[in-house]
Amino acid sequence: MQLPEERNRALKQKLLAELKQKIASGTEQIAQGKVTDGELIFTRLQEKIRSISESKE
Repeated sequence: MQLPEERNRALKQKLLAELKQKIASGTEQIAQGKVTDGELIFTRLQEKIRSISESKE
């Protein structure tokens, strides 16, 4: 049985490894030009929110 400190350390190491993998994946996507303009994302989200609000009225 693991002690709480060991379990906590193992969980942190796992989360850190996952985060490093996500960063590497994102960096690779950027290098390949697979990015979306932030303004476009916000515009789409605003349109979706507006659509949902209007459908509830």
